[in-house]
Amino acid sequence: MEESAEDLDLDRLPAVVETYFAQERAWHRLLRGTGLQDETASRAELARWVQQ
Repeated sequence: MEESAEDLDLDRLPAVVETYFAQERAWHRLLRGTGLQDETASRAELARWVQQ
């Protein structure tokens, strides 16, 4: 099952963080859409920023 942040019972992120993540998602969608980066590479790049 795929969950969205809205589905989780957690505190909301500050608006500035949500905006930043939205911009990052848009950028990586663009890269995947042009073929410059595939989904696996995109996930690996984002994972290094969100892993603890």
